[in-house]
Amino acid sequence: MSDAKVVATVEKAANDEARTVKAHLDKAIAYGDSLLSRSNGQVADNAVCDALKTVLDQVKVVQADTKADTNVRRKAIQDLDLASQMQAVNDSKAAKTNADREAADQQAQQAAIPLQRLRREAAAPATLPPLITTPRSRSTELIIICA
Repeated sequence: MSDAKVVATVEKAANDEARTVKAHLDKAIAYGDSLLSRSNGQVADNAVCDALKTVLDQVKVVQADTKADTNVRRKAIQDLDLASQMQAVNDSKAAKTNADREAADQQAQQAAIPLQRLRREAAAPATLPPLITTPRSRSTELIIICA
């Protein structure tokens, strides 16, 4: 194989690798941006979203650098630890979802207690107060009958 063919093969392989790393970086950034926008107001701790935004901004700087080679981009992905930041946001979303569910369950239980009491009271047989009677005299009874 001639030197020119070897150089062309090496350059093609390097270009393919660069495109693959760039595509991976683009996909990671797109996912991170999407996760960030979907997580707005749905996380237990907003600090995790702030941390993800900071990391995304740093990764975007590396991505935009036309002089950055494949190794620099790959190192940026590893050093900035984008994956763990995205996982922290997902974990925080799950924690908030669970906390919201528990709060809703507790609120439903609190609301059910008075309702259960009302149902018990409604199901109980009605008791009437005793009638107060006064003894009547015989003469009164006769008057009532005669009249």
